[in-house]
Amino acid sequence: MSVLRSFFIGYLLSHQHFCNAYFCSKRIDPDKENVNEITPRRSRSKRSSDVAESSKDVENLLQLSPTEPKQALDHREYQMTFNNLETQRQMDLSQIDSEKSYKLLAENYNFYESTSYDPAYYGSSFFCFPNAAPNEKFKLGVDFFESLQDMREYLCAYGLPSRAKHTKISDDDMAELEQWIRSAHIKEPYDEYATTSDRMKPKEVKNILKGLGYQFSKRFEFYLLPDTSCHKSQVGRDRFEELIDLFNHIARFGLSSSGEGGVVSIAELQRVQLFIASIATNDLT
Repeated sequence: MSVLRSFFIGYLLSHQHFCNAYFCSKRIDPDKENVNEITPRRSRSKRSSDVAESSKDVENLLQLSPTEPKQALDHREYQMTFNNLETQRQMDLSQIDSEKSYKLLAENYNFYESTSYDPAYYGSSFFCFPNAAPNEKFKLGVDFFESLQDMREYLCAYGLPSRAKHTKISDDDMAELEQWIRSAHIKEPYDEYATTSDRMKPKEVKNILKGLGYQFSKRFEFYLLPDTSCHKSQVGRDRFEELIDLFNHIARFGLSSSGEGGVVSIAELQRVQLFIASIATNDLT
């Protein structure tokens, strides 16, 4: 038994030394400043002391039960974080009514439609914010819009203005208006098999987003939008350190895609968009 034990220890040590020799350097966390790209080699004396420490580690491995790899623990934390996200609202595409929603905007927020007589936009009709007009004094795509859909997407990203004085909107009407705004990035015609928000599993959402080109760091420390370089990314713009921040960004601005990776069906896109809209914590009012 002691001979077998000595053989097993020797095998583990030789395998560990082979790995150390083959992968002689490791990547540095790209977010750390003022560091070399490659970790410097250890000194000869340090390597010798590490061999002795490694022998003790192997002895301990024989006595202790196996532990989970670090990446598995990190993935478990991702799952726990995901599962702790609370549903904020139910989404139902069958309740989406653009005509009614625009009427609610006009009656309660003073949005209006207007024909422009400004030389730059002469004769064209626009949907306008209150106190704005379709002329050169205001900005197209911010203060007035070529289509109701353009205005809807802007409201989804940046929220509603203050409600007009002496107006009152019922809770049911407000819920319908909010659904209309929050579903702005779900393309029509809708897939009839995915019209309501359902709870999704962490792996499902991760696989769909990765199929679109979203990047999850190995330890789930940060998340990147498609076609984003980690070295050039900025927190809050195309890099997010909290899962809910990534989901809020998608809820506001819609899904992005790198055009590469696996094929994602319309039904899958619709499911994940409805789910994210249902758990997003960004306010519209």
